[in-house]
Amino acid sequence: MKRIHVLFFFVFFYLIIINLSYADGIIHTRIDKIIADQPAQFTVELEGITSNVEVVIYYKIGKENLYNEASMLSIGNNVYTTTLTPVFAKDDVFSYYIAVKMDNKLMLSLPEVNPKEYPFIVNVTSDEFTPKVRFLTPANNEVVRNGFPCVLLTFDDELSQLDMKTFKMTINGEDVTDYVSLSQTFANYVPKKELKEDVYSIKVTIKDVRGKVHSINSSFTFRRKDQDFLTYNGSLSLDNYFYNTDKYAEKVIREPFESEAVADINLKSWILNSNINVKRDSKESSDNQPLNRVSFGIWDDKKNIDIKCGDTNPVMSNMALNGMLVQGNDIDLDVFGVVGLNKLVKIKYISGITRKAIDTSSTANMDNVSYEQDISAYKISTNLFGFENNVSYMHIKDNENSLPLYSSLPSSDRLLKPRENHVVSVENNMRLFDLTDIKLETAASVYYSDSTAGSINVSDLNLPIKEETIKQYEKTIPIKSSMTVGAATNLEVRTPVLFRELTFKGGTKWAHPSFTSLGSSSVKKDNFEYSGELGVRLLKNLFSLRGGIKKQNDNVMQSASENTTYTLGYNVDSTLVIPNVAILYLGFNNSDKENKTNDNEVVTGDRRVSNKLLTVMMGIGGITFDIASVANKININYNYNKYTDDAITVNSFDATAFGINYQTEILPFKLKVDFSRSDKLAKSTTPNTTTYTTLGGKAFYDVIPKIFTSYAGLKLSKGYNNGNDIAKRIDNTNMTLTVGGSYKFDQQAWIFYDSLLTVNWDLITLTDAKSKSEDVDYRDKNFSESILTLKVSTVF
Repeated sequence: MKRIHVLFFFVFFYLIIINLSYADGIIHTRIDKIIADQPAQFTVELEGITSNVEVVIYYKIGKENLYNEASMLSIGNNVYTTTLTPVFAKDDVFSYYIAVKMDNKLMLSLPEVNPKEYPFIVNVTSDEFTPKVRFLTPANNEVVRNGFPCVLLTFDDELSQLDMKTFKMTINGEDVTDYVSLSQTFANYVPKKELKEDVYSIKVTIKDVRGKVHSINSSFTFRRKDQDFLTYNGSLSLDNYFYNTDKYAEKVIREPFESEAVADINLKSWILNSNINVKRDSKESSDNQPLNRVSFGIWDDKKNIDIKCGDTNPVMSNMALNGMLVQGNDIDLDVFGVVGLNKLVKIKYISGITRKAIDTSSTANMDNVSYEQDISAYKISTNLFGFENNVSYMHIKDNENSLPLYSSLPSSDRLLKPRENHVVSVENNMRLFDLTDIKLETAASVYYSDSTAGSINVSDLNLPIKEETIKQYEKTIPIKSSMTVGAATNLEVRTPVLFRELTFKGGTKWAHPSFTSLGSSSVKKDNFEYSGELGVRLLKNLFSLRGGIKKQNDNVMQSASENTTYTLGYNVDSTLVIPNVAILYLGFNNSDKENKTNDNEVVTGDRRVSNKLLTVMMGIGGITFDIASVANKININYNYNKYTDDAITVNSFDATAFGINYQTEILPFKLKVDFSRSDKLAKSTTPNTTTYTTLGGKAFYDVIPKIFTSYAGLKLSKGYNNGNDIAKRIDNTNMTLTVGGSYKFDQQAWIFYDSLLTVNWDLITLTDAKSKSEDVDYRDKNFSESILTLKVSTVF
């Protein structure tokens, strides 16, 4: 075994030196949380794509039907950015995905598979240090046998923002606050009298120093006897879409009728719980990645064992497997959970196929194929005294026999090669002291760009290893001509300095140019960076100020044939909360990028890189005021970008963006209005300005409160550029008219209740004043389309 390790060491570093490879893709660090009513910046980098493309971010808040879209601004070197301000995000969910388009056609997306149906889901929070209130016992929907159950809550409030005087607890509507034992970290309640057999709903509310109300709900059932052998609940939904357009038939990508049906069923028997989820989509086609979903899960009350089968979305680590759709098995085992040592040792096992395969049914579409991928993964976790350690292994391999029609083509016409990938990741998460956290992840990868390629004769490498040992090693990981190996590491540190309100955050990232993980898109290759940020929060987090610096460079292996690009950035931002009035935000970012030779000299000529980006963000969010007892809320944001390219001066530009969002409520009416305008002054040989203006509004009317709601909305967007650069002139208008409503049936029908019928109609028109009717692409730029949506949902 020792000899195998030595062989791996020599082969690993030999291949690091001789192999550098890149693959087309989107590099993006997934946003894990957004602060409501404050700007959020999104950045992506395109890897291996040099064509003229458009990068768009699609997003929606809560349960909105349609995605909003925003073009991302190119700031050079294949990097794109945009700033969004989610407004009135009290749904606590923000969904988004990123698309790369060329000639208005989708090239790449992130997530890669069905991003519209399975976008990134982000939690919306009031602040990074927002207090959290959690129920410990009883568990939600738990069946208890004791008539005197202990209701126990915990408060995660690092900066003591909660006002304990405002704490209130009700059980089935009865106020029991006076009988609660309350401290700064816990709340405990035990009934004075034995409960009757029934279902009990608990509601807890508490305010923080900002005036924000934190509310949490839970329920439990008290039964002296054993519960029914089998209990169930679930939901059903059916979405129908009717589509019509006057586009050319060959340009239409939607069917006249599309339908989606989802069934979600939960079963419980004794301590066993199970879930069945089925989704059927009429858009399912052999020429696209699969859309239909079927999954089954079973677990015990304590989740000592949790088994998921079918279509799952497993997460192991940031570098190994992070959010890929898999069809197969996902098993979690808490080894010592049955004896009360929860999370001491956990094992995770994943096997199946990824949901990326496209087996086209016609030879006319052979460019749009991808192999079925087999995946197997393992993870072992330990947690002892605040030290959490995870070891993960992932193996993905394209099944070269999964595309029979594609395989029938001559080898010269088969540009798509089957790939294979091994990734090992080690994570260490430590909490050394109160509020001091250290996170470290290190990963190594082996990647075959063509798993059918011939093997290298390792004996020719003149390694000091016996030939028998080499043959034994190659049984596990064969040494092939298409093989590249790489490594990556990420360190994050957070700790208070001097006092708990003064916090330092820092970290470093390093990734070899050949590090490849087909299960993750968040690792930037050929990259080394380190950063530090110091922040202070005063007046119980009503005021915050932070500043940081980050330095980054590529060419981490110091290749003599490559130049090294250095980026130095720093940021300062502050937030001031005026309780029940407004949130003031000011942010400043600056980055300088320049490349140098290995002799530390500035590069000249066509390969020179020298640019600067200045970004200023200002916002006044959560402005609340009453006029004649009418509640109003406004968000205002302003964004300024100045990009200066000293190497290619025609790429320089100034860009500004302004947005205002207004909401008011006069029951039974509610109104939302949005306005935004952006201007980009391109300082090319023929300077020109492109302006995009959007005005939208949506009105809601509760015809029957909590039963029947109707709404109507209109959004107008205009893009205009009439500069001297003819190629960049535009004059187009986009209008979207929305009309709809929802009706809730308050009567129970058999086992079904809370049934909801939603009708929505969208009419979208696009006109281009600069195109002419005789132009070949006239109908591509001047068309209308309508979408009628009928949704029915119910629970049981």
